[in-house]
Amino acid sequence: MLSLLRDRWRDLDIISAGIVYLMILTALVDRRLRVDPVLALPALLGLGVFVLMPRVAVGSAYADMRLLPWIAMLALAAVAVRPGHARLATVIAVAGLAFVGLRAGATTASFLLYDRLHRDEARALDHLPRGAPVLSLVARNCRWEWTTARTEHLPALAIVRRDSFTNDQWAVDNAQLISIRQPGVGRYGRDPSHIVFPKWCRGGEGSDLDRAAAEFNRQAFDYLWTIHAPPGRCAPPI
Repeated sequence: MLSLLRDRWRDLDIISAGIVYLMILTALVDRRLRVDPVLALPALLGLGVFVLMPRVAVGSAYADMRLLPWIAMLALAAVAVRPGHARLATVIAVAGLAFVGLRAGATTASFLLYDRLHRDEARALDHLPRGAPVLSLVARNCRWEWTTARTEHLPALAIVRRDSFTNDQWAVDNAQLISIRQPGVGRYGRDPSHIVFPKWCRGGEGSDLDRAAAEFNRQAFDYLWTIHAPPGRCAPPI
């Protein structure tokens, strides 16, 4: 629930989510406010689905979290000021605009930082011939962090910009309707084979940099693209 507005700055994001929830709860107890049942009912039903839904549904991860913003928006839209409280309506409107402005400014600044990082990593595409299959390895650390680099599927740019094959896509029923046709890729043909962790903390997904760079089929890939890998290190020579 705290991840409703999760982006880059944890304290700001959590406080912002708290403001949203506080507004919704206030509408339930403040007699100057009312809740429109036409919008509140689908929000309530959505909340029930959110609570019951598993993290992975129909082949899609974080299926439950994808519902939460829509539930919050419906709940906020259901809040209205009762007649005779024009001043309160003005205060709420001004505060709401200020909140939206703050979040829009913070999100814009955050995305500018993401843009700088992604453009820097994407310079590797300048050295990739059109149509060349590339093995992508995106290094992740073991610590859970509020902010993520959002680079796990950055290698997909090789598909749209260089007509290349890369191993960061997933072929899952009811999700992306794709199939892997690149011969010889083995276990390094699809998500999450592109995710690499330090050896000491690797869980059930992905691999580690040394193992992946050592065992992938050189006949199936022409290039190796590493993102966030330790400087000057690419495991065994390739």
